[in-house]
Amino acid sequence: MPEPVSDNELIGRCLRRDEAAWRDLIHRYRRLIYSIPVAYRHADPDEIFQTVAVKLFRNLSKLKKRESLGAWITITARRECLASKKKQQRSQPIEDRPEIEFAQDPPDLAQDLFDLECEHALLLAMEKLDALCRALLQALYVEDPTPPYKEIAERLDRPVGSLGPTRGRCLGKLREHYDALGGEPR
Repeated sequence: MPEPVSDNELIGRCLRRDEAAWRDLIHRYRRLIYSIPVAYRHADPDEIFQTVAVKLFRNLSKLKKRESLGAWITITARRECLASKKKQQRSQPIEDRPEIEFAQDPPDLAQDLFDLECEHALLLAMEKLDALCRALLQALYVEDPTPPYKEIAERLDRPVGSLGPTRGRCLGKLREHYDALGGEPR
């Protein structure tokens, strides 16, 4: 399985008008882009996704730190969510606006950004794993409910007794990839 292309290389190819690179870049960051309007409970996450993708396309050549693309996307998506909400409130009659609840604490945006960046690094690290490790870790830690070991062993065509040691090796590889991507410890 070929090594995934770095953001820096993908951005360079996008700037050279490589359509496949653009598709790959959007595919890589689609979950991150969509996660922001979902977290903000935006009525139309597709609208935010499209706006962020267009802004990314227009501003890609101006991006100073290519390794910070995930942060740029997160900040841009948040700003779009807030701008959209303000626009919606301006067009809504005052009597129809919900009351402001001052008792709620404001969201910790720095922590949210940190969490999203860690999650994105983890997803990229998962993509770097071989197919066996990806399938095993997906079954053990993502599927709900977690399938029994016997079922996982049958799916992967492996003996049940080999799953524990394989899981350990796969988690080690995942940690290496995560650390190489600049992931933060939890």
